[in-house]
Amino acid sequence: MAKGWSKTVITAPEGRVPRTRGPTSAHAVRVGPLVFVTGQSGRRPGEEGYVTDAAEHARQTMENIKGILEAAGSSFEHVIKRAVHVANAKLYHEKMRSVVEDYFTTPVASTTLCGGLMRDDMLLEVEVVAVVPGWEEGR
Repeated sequence: MAKGWSKTVITAPEGRVPRTRGPTSAHAVRVGPLVFVTGQSGRRPGEEGYVTDAAEHARQTMENIKGILEAAGSSFEHVIKRAVHVANAKLYHEKMRSVVEDYFTTPVASTTLCGGLMRDDMLLEVEVVAVVPGWEEGR
């Protein structure tokens, strides 16, 4: 790692974001000024299953990311890369894309992929990379 950079595991407050699914998964990892948010989907805190309504699934996904970014000292305003994975392209374009886009106020580098997701009831998974503002001053 670059001199002065260290790896910090970010855990969002319980009740704000669903728990991670495995012992080696983190909500996010911060290295220097960068925050790498683990792929999130439409699962509510304290629940195991996923939201079934497509637009609400997308909203919950983005709210989960918002909670993790806040825990890391960042926000959607500071996202520089977004990767969107969808199970159904038509459903994404009709019901979810506008919800996802509403969380971003500035353009970001973005990739959208369509294919099978890890669970049959997942409609969408989104991961982001963000910058922590003021990192140089506040290390």
